[in-house]
Amino acid sequence: FCLFFVLEMDKQAKKKDQITREEILKKIMESLGQDGVASRTVLVGEAGIGKTWLAKEVSKRVTQETSSFYNVLWLHLNNMIGDEKSLYESLASQLSLFPEYEEGEEHSEIVDSLESLKKIKDEIINFCNEKRNLLLVLDDEGSMTTETHVMKELKLQQFLGQQSTLKTLVTKREEREDKGSTKMIKVTPLTEDESRDLLRNSQKLLESLTVEDWPVLLQSLCKNGEIKEPTLMSCIVSKSKGLPAAIVVLTKSLGSIKSLSAKQRNIFKELILCSKSLDAAAASKNAIDRSRYNPVLRLSYELLKPEEAVKNPVIACFWHVLDFYKYCGCAYYRDLIVHWMLEGYFDPVKSVEKAYQEGHSILMEFMNRGILKIQEDNIVVPEISMSNLLDLQDCGFFGRSRLGFNRVYGGNKAKGFGRIILIDDMIKTIQSKKKKLTTIMVSGNRLRREVPRKFFEKSEMQDLEVVVLFEPTFQDLVESLSTLKKLQVLVIRDCDLIQNIDELASLKGLHALEVSGASSLTNIDDDFFKNMTELQSLNLSGLAIKSSPSTIEYLSMLRCFILRDCSELQDLPNFNVETKKLEVIDIHGARKLESYFDRVKDWKDYKGKNKNFAPLRQLQHLDFSESRIIRLPIFHLKNSTYDYSTMPSLTRLLIRNCKRLKRLPQLKPLTNLQILDASGATMLVEMLEVCLEEKKELRILNISDTSLPELADTIADVANLNQLLIRNCSMIKELPSIEKLTHLEVFDVSGCNNLEKIDGSFEKMSYLHKVNLSGTDLSKLPNKISELSNLKELIMRKCSKLEALPNLEKLIHLEIFDVSSCTELGKIEGSFENMSYLREVDLSGTKLKTFPELPKQSILCSSKRIVLADSRCLEKDKWSQIKECLAMNPEGSNFSNQPEKTDEKSEKLVHHGSRYRVLDPEVPLDIDIVDTKRSVDLGKDYISKAEYVSVSENESESVSLIFREFQMRSVKGCWVERCKKMENLFASGEKEDQETSFSSSLETLWISNLPLLKKLDNGNGGFVFKNLKKLSIDCCPSIESLFPGASQLPDNLEILRVKFCDKLKKLFEEEVGELPKLRKLYLLDLPVLSPDGVKFPNLEKYTNEKCPNFEATLEELKLGRTK
Repeated sequence: FCLFFVLEMDKQAKKKDQITREEILKKIMESLGQDGVASRTVLVGEAGIGKTWLAKEVSKRVTQETSSFYNVLWLHLNNMIGDEKSLYESLASQLSLFPEYEEGEEHSEIVDSLESLKKIKDEIINFCNEKRNLLLVLDDEGSMTTETHVMKELKLQQFLGQQSTLKTLVTKREEREDKGSTKMIKVTPLTEDESRDLLRNSQKLLESLTVEDWPVLLQSLCKNGEIKEPTLMSCIVSKSKGLPAAIVVLTKSLGSIKSLSAKQRNIFKELILCSKSLDAAAASKNAIDRSRYNPVLRLSYELLKPEEAVKNPVIACFWHVLDFYKYCGCAYYRDLIVHWMLEGYFDPVKSVEKAYQEGHSILMEFMNRGILKIQEDNIVVPEISMSNLLDLQDCGFFGRSRLGFNRVYGGNKAKGFGRIILIDDMIKTIQSKKKKLTTIMVSGNRLRREVPRKFFEKSEMQDLEVVVLFEPTFQDLVESLSTLKKLQVLVIRDCDLIQNIDELASLKGLHALEVSGASSLTNIDDDFFKNMTELQSLNLSGLAIKSSPSTIEYLSMLRCFILRDCSELQDLPNFNVETKKLEVIDIHGARKLESYFDRVKDWKDYKGKNKNFAPLRQLQHLDFSESRIIRLPIFHLKNSTYDYSTMPSLTRLLIRNCKRLKRLPQLKPLTNLQILDASGATMLVEMLEVCLEEKKELRILNISDTSLPELADTIADVANLNQLLIRNCSMIKELPSIEKLTHLEVFDVSGCNNLEKIDGSFEKMSYLHKVNLSGTDLSKLPNKISELSNLKELIMRKCSKLEALPNLEKLIHLEIFDVSSCTELGKIEGSFENMSYLREVDLSGTKLKTFPELPKQSILCSSKRIVLADSRCLEKDKWSQIKECLAMNPEGSNFSNQPEKTDEKSEKLVHHGSRYRVLDPEVPLDIDIVDTKRSVDLGKDYISKAEYVSVSENESESVSLIFREFQMRSVKGCWVERCKKMENLFASGEKEDQETSFSSSLETLWISNLPLLKKLDNGNGGFVFKNLKKLSIDCCPSIESLFPGASQLPDNLEILRVKFCDKLKKLFEEEVGELPKLRKLYLLDLPVLSPDGVKFPNLEKYTNEKCPNFEATLEELKLGRTK
């Protein structure tokens, strides 16, 4: 009762603090003061709270009143206003003082056409003199331009104050609070009623979404006092925290998509239909500033993600928009699209027009969802409250961008594109008076229509400042480009014909340079960058160079250094000379870059280059993945000159698959590190205790597939860690206590086959929702893990020492429970009857003769599945139906859709159609799958004619031996499972005639739980699989590749599913060209699988989950450009 009373008192206190928008407007109107008296009012509040909306409302009210004495001028300070000219251009544009002009024309040209700045000022004076008072709104103060700069330094206050009584209304964010203002008004969140009013138009849509298990969840939240009424609207109001932007963006997003997919419904439930007690962990994972985490904004972002688990330009464009605003402010909408093209989000670009159209459709989608807003004319700004979002699963702005050009541009129009136009499959900027081109973006396909050498020698091309070429195909390219002395941006993407770029060294004014994908380029002159003193962004990815020019060391303006996939690279420039402004160093895929970042064979030859990165104070992103480095640089420096005890800017340190890295240095200085990924560093044996000290911002720690013998005790101090991934670390025998990691959500130690003990208690890890202990040597569960009521997945496959489990009945939110192949497990205490979220139970391969009582009811509407100890499977819509099946036939032979017994033969058949259809929904409904174990009953002659057969728990060494025994030559579908001795599926005889091959008719092959399987065939697979259309492989831990070479390529394969194959490294052992008919590819939980360059030109559906080394996208797989 006392607690309830305190909560009620707290609610009442908060209500008193809340004021309505109407009350705030009244305060603002009062603050403007008496007519004819100057005033200054400042609206302060967080991003998205509605400051600009309030300022617009005030503008309407003062001008629409009867006998109004006000004129209003707006000045958006999220635009870079550098000088007097740009200031008055902004004001003149708002007052429509510019005449109609051609689309490609610059404002500066228009100002010239008005003859003088004085004429603009005269027009503004006339406007001001029309009314007694002038309300000047300075919106988003301090974003790109400050009030002081505009009003004092550019003397706008003096100029406007001479014409009429100046009343200033300033909007600014809370973090830049102005203590010297005449009147400051803090904008507070919406009241509950106001939030509901914003949602009112979406009420019917929200009601239509409230389906399945949601009413039960809403009733539970209402019962616990978290929401007032059991409706989705009430839940969203509560989770929005009164932030108008959050509600507006969500309503527009829902209106845009109309309905939710299964994946989106799960995200909706996870973020919105959950207890507020879980928000703290979500904030730690999903927000930069945890105190400003907003679940509703997060939901809008998640709803933007595509359904396919592949990289998509939509998400890349989203992060770019936010980064662009941070560094450049507001944007002309076409500029954004061009920036997206420049960053490579739509690559490969065969047609500039089509790429632009793709960008335009994404921009319109952002507008429809409220992610982008029109500020004035064609100028757009993002919903800046979304800049607090954090997505650790996404590789971020730097991981996707080729140049980071917006950081070079910085809102400086002199470095930008100008007003661009799309014409004749090219993007251009034309100075209309001089008829000179300043920007051109064109694809190689379009360039083929031109005379190569002469194209850039035309007189109108000589003023070019930006040249972007996608897949150009002419050899004289470099020579013709080298004459364009005004170039500031040059991008040459994917030109295989380029062998030398030394002539480009004459382009001294470059700010950004990309020459990428030029696989024939093996050398760049060491003095190439000597005179490029203004270069800020450099991308030389995909080249065959062995050495990077040393003159890079002197590029003092350089921000981005990107050399991805330079597989021959053997050294790096010295970053300790002049490149102190670096924000990105990305050399992912430099597979020959070895010790000490230099081409030396012995320590005594090492000159100390790049030994210390501490002077790189602005470095944010460091990626050495897949290189052969044996050490990392030092990150701290303290001497008589410098005291660099920390590197606070670095947030991502990626050293994935650095196979020769043996130890991690002192990482304590990296105080704001968010991601540390050393997975796949197989020789890593040492991680100092201090590495994890001062890591309050670390969210993901991944040391999977390393040789570390232990985890540092200091892991206990990483208080905000969300994911701890220690997969396949066979040297670790014991883990220290992690009980202080109270924000942990994912704990995965699967494959740590020597792990015997986990110290400490899990009792306080209330946010933990996924635990994977598979393949460990644990004999019991970690202490108090059975108390975690929010746990959703408990996976313990192949824990051979696990004999019994404690009472798990408190895991009331458990959805997946998997103890398959725990060969000694014979007892589970307690009952599952209150686990109303449970949807999947796997007990296969255990000694369990009885199992806990299944749930009484189901909240989740997905199908329910249980795999019994003998691997028989039941799947129904409800647990009650499964209980009925078990009660009717405890041996599990009663399955749905079992055909009627019509004759003596059919009585002796085991019709496995339903059994396999549970595991594979594409199994046809009308087939009978004959079990070869019933050969005595059926007779050899009958089995020899079977078209669909199952082979289970057979002692044979191969399926081909079984086929030969029964002379089966017409098999179209084969299901093979739990055969413990099979190492080679099809071991064809040497004298076998291919024309009468037993397996030439095979179209469907399904394989599961073959522990020794290493090969699908012994070399004759090209014929065996010539008609194969569908292949599924599940739980085959010994297989390393599916098809050894081109002769085994299944040319007719349409569907390929592979999951839970721990040692699978490649789908194809050799380069085999392409699979022309493959439509669907599903990959799940393949920890060491990596791409192999095979081309799937007709791939339609691609799913990739828990395959950390397989990062190929759908488009990359179609083109065979995997990495």
